[in-house]
Parts: sequence; structure tokens; C-alpha cells
Amino acid sequence: MEKLSGVHKRNNVYMGRDLPRDFEAVEYIAKHGDFPFELMDYQKEVVASLANLSRSGMFPDVGTGKTAMSVALAKIRRERFGNRTLIILPPILRYQWEKALRGFGETDITVYDGVPKKRHAKNLKAQWVIVGIEIFKKDFMLIYEAFRDDNVTVIVDEAVSVKNVTSENHRSLRDFLDGNISNVRERRNNAVKRAETRAEAKKAGMSAKQFEAAKKDESVNVKLATLKNLIKKGR
Repeated sequence: MEKLSGVHKRNNVYMGRDLPRDFEAVEYIAKHGDFPFELMDYQKEVVASLANLSRSGMFPDVGTGKTAMSVALAKIRRERFGNRTLIILPPILRYQWEKALRGFGETDITVYDGVPKKRHAKNLKAQWVIVGIEIFKKDFMLIYEAFRDDNVTVIVDEAVSVKNVTSENHRSLRDFLDGNISNVRERRNNAVKRAETRAEAKKAGMSAKQFEAAKKDESVNVKLATLKNLIKKGR
């Protein structure tokens, strides 16, 4: 079978009609991609425009076939660069995506969900891994390690969930793409500390905020007592 060649274009910003089209990639996927139908002309335009970009976004209206276009792009990157695909989405969509992928001829799919014991036994080395955004954050290190040595295509469905750049959703996605594991570990450590504070506050019958204030007051009192003792000894 003929091979699909190409290179990622990095650090380029394209707007609208300035995008270079790669219809060779679209035709290749139409021929070898196991699609159950032919893409519409406007869908081919979108896929051809984004095929060579290392990162891209598309924001089509409901019912215009964003799943088909996303799958086409992922298939192109698999053929060209051997990419596996991670799909991050609201959990309500996970089985809808699995059904869609099977309709596009894909079988090596893991829906990574369930309680920790159940999901940790699942195959994160599958060609397609589907995960809800909350579990993506909880099991970040496991998922990162599973993809670390591979080329990966990341699809974020309902990308509004990562729109806020100060949110944990956005930071987790950004750190996954950029490999900023130290940032993730720091946030995880801070989260553990906050959980411990909440647990201690609950035992004391306080809110976490009240508990932190009490600890701060206690620390100030200890410092004052120490200072008074030093003053007395000095006298």
C-alpha cells in the first residue's frame, strides 16, 4: 500500500484562507481510512487545511461533522507519524465516541473510566484512548507515562472545558502537551496539602479557612512567646 508522507509545520499561525491545503492527505484517507462515507467538500477543506499543523483548532457548528473531521485528522497523523490518539471529553460523550470510532473501522479502543481499581487495569496502550476530563486530571501521571514515548494526537471535544487559562483543566492539558511534569507534581502536592487541611479542619469542627486562620494565629502567638522569653533572658 502506498505511504502518506509529510511533516508537521510548527510555530506557524494561519488565519482563514491563508492555510495551505493538503488534499493529498484527504484523498489518501478517503482511499485507505475505512470511512463509511465520503467527506463533504467543506469537511475536506477543513481536514486539508489542518493536516500538516502540529496543533490546530476547529470550531464547527453542531451537526457539521466535527467527529468525522477529527477522526480523519487523527488517521492522517497515524499514517504519517505513527501517532496514537487520546480523546479528552465530558464523560457523557465517551461511549458515543467509542461507537463513532467503531463506525470508522477502528477496533483498538480503550474507554478509560470506572473506579480506580477497574480503570487502572485497562489498556492505556490502545490506538485510541477515550477519557473524561476529570479522570484525565486524577490519573494524569498514569496517562502521561502511557503516552510519553509515543507520538500522540490529542483531541479535546467540547473544548470550552479548557478555555479558562487559569483552570486546572487548561493547565493539565497544557502540561500534558508540553511535558511540564514538575508543574503537575507541584499542583498535586498542593492538592494533597489542601485535602489534609480540610480533614484536620473537619476534625476541629471548623471550615478550612477558619482552621488556616487559627493556625496562623497560633504561629504568631508562639513567635510572640518566644520573643518575650528572649527579652526576659536578655534582662
